[in-house]
Amino acid sequence: MKLHRFCIHAAALAAMAWVSGCASPRVGDPRIELLPSAARKVAVLSVGYTDARDGARSVQLALRNRTGSYQRVLYKVVWFADGVEYESILSKWKPASLQGREVLDIVETAPNAKLDSFRIQIKGE
Repeated sequence: MKLHRFCIHAAALAAMAWVSGCASPRVGDPRIELLPSAARKVAVLSVGYTDARDGARSVQLALRNRTGSYQRVLYKVVWFADGVEYESILSKWKPASLQGREVLDIVETAPNAKLDSFRIQIKGE
């Protein structure tokens, strides 16, 4: 019975490690610009996107507070169409507040369907 429980726990831990590994962005991911002032405060757990039926792209980002205390960072999503940056009123710095060890999910949607790529910038306040 003890061996059976051990196997179940080991399998659960392996599954959690595999899932968390798949959610991590690649080191040097060009879509993420985590400035040094924010790197001490937060970690990027995952980044991805979905395309709506109308073609508009939505970006999902998960940030984790690295510390045990309240942290505040600023982020913005810069959108591109065919490699050219798209200037929009929506491309402004926005605050994100995280309690100690909190994970925060951020979702941003492109201003129009022609925007096909993005870069996320994160800086400390």
